[in-house]
Amino acid sequence: MTDSIIDKAKHILGYIPIGLDTAKDWKEQNFDYFFKYFADPNQETRKYSLLVFAAGLENWIIESATIFTPYNEISPDYIFEDYIKSFISNKESIKTDFPALYNHMIICLLELNERKKFNSIAGITSDSLLNDLQILLRETDKNSLKYLAFDEVLTEISEKESFK
Repeated sequence: MTDSIIDKAKHILGYIPIGLDTAKDWKEQNFDYFFKYFADPNQETRKYSLLVFAAGLENWIIESATIFTPYNEISPDYIFEDYIKSFISNKESIKTDFPALYNHMIICLLELNERKKFNSIAGITSDSLLNDLQILLRETDKNSLKYLAFDEVLTEISEKESFK
């Protein structure tokens, strides 16, 4: 099953070294509940699941795709609340195992928050969850974040060549 998750993630992600905002293949056959794998014991499965989340955030920032939906949608989708719950629940292990990717995702979340993108989901998504997200972002030491450090993410995930 985890090979299937990794394969689906690779189809979504495309060629990572040019950026996660280029993720393109969000088709139904590549859909999965990637948030369920943020704590998976298999490091590769965790990594690819987190990369899909990061790609979804970047696509949202540049408005090339908005994959995250609120719970009131009828079809299975990338439910924002599920991804944020899992991210917050696993933040310490993500930060420890993938510090550059964690840094990158926090920067994306800060950018989306600054642009007030969460407003499109507010009122439908749990207020307590959005509050938890706001607390996480407020408590983030912004001086410790490394902006424009995508090369560090690539080095950390060791995938510079495997997506060619």
